[in-house]
Amino acid sequence: MGQSQSSSRPPSHYDGAPSSSAYSQAATGAQQQGYTPGQDQQGHRPLPTNSNYARYPPQSQPAATQQPNQQRQPRPPRQSQQPQQSQPPAKSLTQTATIRNAVNLQKSSLRVVPSDGDPQFLQVAFEFDASEPCCAMTFVAVRERLDGSMKSALAHVASVYTTGTSPRPFQKSVKYDTGMKQAFPGTKEGASRHGIDLRLLREDAFLRLGSGAHKSEFPLVVRLATVTEKGLREGHTLEDIKPGEPMPRWVQGQTTFASVSREGDGWRVKVLKQKLWVEGVSYMLQEIYGLEKTNSGRTDGGECVICFDRPKNTTVLPCRHFCLCSECADQLLRQQRQGRSCPICRNPVESLLRLKLNDDTRA
Repeated sequence: MGQSQSSSRPPSHYDGAPSSSAYSQAATGAQQQGYTPGQDQQGHRPLPTNSNYARYPPQSQPAATQQPNQQRQPRPPRQSQQPQQSQPPAKSLTQTATIRNAVNLQKSSLRVVPSDGDPQFLQVAFEFDASEPCCAMTFVAVRERLDGSMKSALAHVASVYTTGTSPRPFQKSVKYDTGMKQAFPGTKEGASRHGIDLRLLREDAFLRLGSGAHKSEFPLVVRLATVTEKGLREGHTLEDIKPGEPMPRWVQGQTTFASVSREGDGWRVKVLKQKLWVEGVSYMLQEIYGLEKTNSGRTDGGECVICFDRPKNTTVLPCRHFCLCSECADQLLRQQRQGRSCPICRNPVESLLRLKLNDDTRA
């Protein structure tokens, strides 16, 4: 979905497209060794005048035993030789695993709006896509707790609540069917209760969450989750997913962490990061620069910035610029590693991510 991901496991790139593959190549080759100072053009050190090394053949040798017109060169002194280090084998192009994200929150749509008749209650609203039935959960003033297996749990930040008040239990999840561009809260029962009650919070402390010394604490977190096929076969349902608890392996989910700030008479929500949970592994989602949506909603990459002819289908990593076609990307890989740089930002190229864009692809 126009994104790439990272993980504590061997890297698996995530782009949200139906199919993707990554390519990387290490530059190898023997290093050229130059002559050391004091050598002549043939690479030998000249003999000192008091050298004990004898020339061979000796000067008294009959001329017939020597090659005609052959200039005798001084014998180089013996030098200790270091064992030659073997060069690592060249890495072949590798294909990463493809990860299909069943749920995705559109980051630009996340917002908070004052509730009708109660300006002190900010209702959470956003749009999302779901290829499987899912549930949506929101959390206010929470911190992320990671256990040894990187399972993410959410806990209240009690210090931002006013004196005499305490955090309320997490709201129940809201169930949604499969569909694209679905709206939260929509008309679902109980969804309107998901929001920020400013009467319970110390606003100055609440707005500091997500920055500075409070980077691990967030004023707003949204989690979308669905049950995997394996989980369904094991008998799990959406009702088994508990708000705020670590996600088990039979859950695939996306968690969005955001900051909240005042902007004039309104409020501004900024997405800080998104994480994807797939089969017990957490991935950090990252944007791919250069993917644009047409008016019809189709993802369009445009033309390659090198040949200006073929359509783009390759992303440069780690800078994540989507700017190359397959042919120009292959030519880039043939270059020496020191000469491989992104044509957009000129940063070194470590690997390439090839995307397959379809008409129905969503960024």
